[in-house]
Amino acid sequence: MAFKMKGFSPFTQKVDPDAPGTKGTEGYEPEVKYEDLDEEGKKLWHKVRGTESQESYEKELKQLERDFKANKIGGNELREKKKALIKKYKKA
Repeated sequence: MAFKMKGFSPFTQKVDPDAPGTKGTEGYEPEVKYEDLDEEGKKLWHKVRGTESQESYEKELKQLERDFKANKIGGNELREKKKALIKKYKKA
């Protein structure tokens, strides 16, 4: 048997005033488009979705490997920089 909360019913629930509403009605808010955001909004967009950090991580990692192959940095330095890069982009 299902657990029933006293006084809880779909008929007694209140409508959320901040709900986006339905298309064509009062209070409707269309979906946010990436192109319409400013720089701060784009940073937040990527932070929420985890997209920018992954791309940036891969870009920095490739640059480290290029530097290593070009003998700009040594093996130990590469290892330390990779560890720092992982800490930098580690998701909380």
